[in-house]
Order: sequence, then C-alpha cells, then structure tokens
Amino acid sequence: MNTQELITLSYELYKNMQYNEAYNILIKNKTFFGKDSFLYNLLFSLASRLNKIDNAIFYLKEAIIKYKMWYPTDSLDNDADLDNIRDLDSYKELYLVNEQRGLDCKYSGDKKIDIFVPKEITSNLFFMLHGNSQFVEIVKETFNSTTINNHIIALPQTREFSSYLNYSWRNSEFGLEVVNEHFQEVISEYNVQEENITLAAFAAGSNILLSGLIENKLKAKKVIFFRPWFPNLAKFDSQMHLLSERNIKIVIACGIDDQHGLPIANNFDKILTKYNVKHKNIYKVTNNLSNGLPTNAKEIIEDSFIYFKEKN
Repeated sequence: MNTQELITLSYELYKNMQYNEAYNILIKNKTFFGKDSFLYNLLFSLASRLNKIDNAIFYLKEAIIKYKMWYPTDSLDNDADLDNIRDLDSYKELYLVNEQRGLDCKYSGDKKIDIFVPKEITSNLFFMLHGNSQFVEIVKETFNSTTINNHIIALPQTREFSSYLNYSWRNSEFGLEVVNEHFQEVISEYNVQEENITLAAFAAGSNILLSGLIENKLKAKKVIFFRPWFPNLAKFDSQMHLLSERNIKIVIACGIDDQHGLPIANNFDKILTKYNVKHKNIYKVTNNLSNGLPTNAKEIIEDSFIYFKEKN
C-alpha cells in the first residue's frame, strides 16, 4: 500500500467515525509512512482521541523531534482530537518546539522553477502556477510537452510552507513577489512577447495569478484557471474591468460535479460577465478535476487554444 492509498483509506475510516479501524490501519502500515506529516498528524490525533495517551505523545514527539516536522499552531489548537493531551507538560513542550520551527521555516523554500524548452524554436510560453500542497514535479507529469505542444513550459514553485513540506500560497503578496520574479526572468531570457504568453493556475495558485493580472505584473492575453479557488473574490470586483480593457481572454475549467469548486467557478464567471471580460467555461470536464490535476488536461488545453484563436 503506497502513501496516497493509505491516506485515502485511513481518512475515509476516520470520516466514518471508525476510529479504531483507522488507527489500526495506520499502525499496521507505519513502515510505509516515510516522513508523511499528514499521516503522522492523523496517527497522533487518533491515538489521543482513543485515549492512548502515551502513544499519542510518542508519535507526536517522533514527528516533531525525530523527523523535524511541524504543523500550523491554529491546526493543532482547533483539533478536538488532541483535547486529551493538550494540558500535559510533554504536549506543551512539543507545541513550543513546533511553533518556533513554523516561524523559522514558513518562508524557507528554495528558489525553484522547472523549465522545458522544445528542440524546435518557439516564441510561445506556457507559465503555470501549482496549487497548495503540490510540487512542480507532480504538476510536470500532467503539464508537459505531451500536453502542450510548441511551447516553452515554465512551472515555478512557491517558497512558502503551511506545514512541513507542505507548499502554500497563503501569503498572496509574498507569493506574487516570487512568481513575478520568475516570470520576469523567463520572459527576459527567452524574449517572449505578451501576445505569445499563456498563463495558467490550479486551485490556490489562481488567487496569485488573478492578483498578478489585476496589478499588471503578470501580463498575457490568454489565461486558464483550473478549478480556481479564491479566498476573497469580492476584493477584486471593482478592478475586474481592467482585464476587459486589456483584452484578456480567460478559460475557466472545472468539474461540473465538483461540489466545492463549481460554486467558486460560477461566481467567478458572474463577475467576469458583469465586467465584460471575455471568457469561456469548460464545465464538461470531470476527470479528477474535483480532487487534483485533470487527467484529460490535453483536451482542456486544446479547447482553450481554439477559443483563444477565435476572433471575438
């Protein structure tokens, strides 16, 4: 059983309140954890909920001290499963270590971007932002030269963490600074013109991308939002007309059965319509787009490029 399968199985049991079963599955497969902070979080939380106090402290200590993991303090504070150990001195000591590590590591990511340049010379650029908790290596498996033809493909990595090895775009100002730095370097090095740039983002990366478009730091005429997520879309409302004035064309791709993503996509659609921003919705796509990167990304890209070429 790989890590992702273990996460899916154990968390499903947890959601169904089968706490003993979830705990036992984790213990049985603990050798497969590696340094997965989510599985450790679930393990020490379940141990606490089941009143296995010594085990809960042991696994919390193993995560924080042995493997140097860390978790957002608000996540620990709001986890009712930890109420059985919260008042223990041993927990409080580990909490303080965890809190300090979070402060030290929050913005400690290395400068990193994956760039693919095709053998044949091209003036086209596809520049895409990943979602929360994603590595560019994973995004590259979906968005590559097989999916996107005749383009330089640039995939920057955020440098912010929300927890141990868990990349995040929580700080939008910091995130935009990181993205803009990469963007300017790429268009300068490869001499790419605005009309040949396609910008894209998945989930939480959408908030950074939209901020960059509004502030005119990320410049392109073609933009694709995959399952967009915005913590506060209303803050952009009064400035959305700028996208229309710059003649930007937008594609919104979202699974039509995505209960969480579709309402956000629909709201985004309404605001774009309100300000006459040219856009198209691709809501027929459902293949994995409610959970992760779409398995049929090539189809979405092809449909998007056809729309971008239309004269309207």
